[in-house]
Amino acid sequence: MKTTMKFFAALAIMMGFTVGAMAQSSKTGEVTAHATVQKKLEVTQTLSLEFGIVDKGQNKIVGVSGLATSDGGSSVSQTGVQTGVATIVRSGTVTYTLTPSADFLVGGSDGVSHLAFGNLTSAYVVGAAEPVDGSGGVLSTTVSAGFSEDIIVRIGATVSPDANTSIGNYTGTITLSAAYN
Repeated sequence: MKTTMKFFAALAIMMGFTVGAMAQSSKTGEVTAHATVQKKLEVTQTLSLEFGIVDKGQNKIVGVSGLATSDGGSSVSQTGVQTGVATIVRSGTVTYTLTPSADFLVGGSDGVSHLAFGNLTSAYVVGAAEPVDGSGGVLSTTVSAGFSEDIIVRIGATVSPDANTSIGNYTGTITLSAAYN
């Protein structure tokens, strides 16, 4: 019995050393967490893109400056013309894309006629800076500036009525999508 007691005593002592050895092998450390809080991304239309009076058979181009011209070089009515303007409220780097809903506007006297629409252009302004011209076609641009400056996007395009285009008012939409990078 003495041998059994010695055996259990030795076993208890060895278990004590083993548990102590396990406890000594643990370590602690720290992990750093970072976050950047930015403005909620918002896109608002400030002005609609207005072509004003358009003559049959004459393309009318409204540039990002708001001036209207024709591709034939003839005089074009400036009445009711304005560039489209949208504001992107943000902080940090943003990519924006302009996409027309279609390559035509819909309307006319029957409400369903098409007026060819295209050559989408844009320029953007960050804060009080000078406009930066965009390229023709559907535009996608990355803009980076200070955290408190909004991006003002000016939009221009061309309408191309042919000689058979129905008279009347035409409408369409351009989608401006913006996303943080």
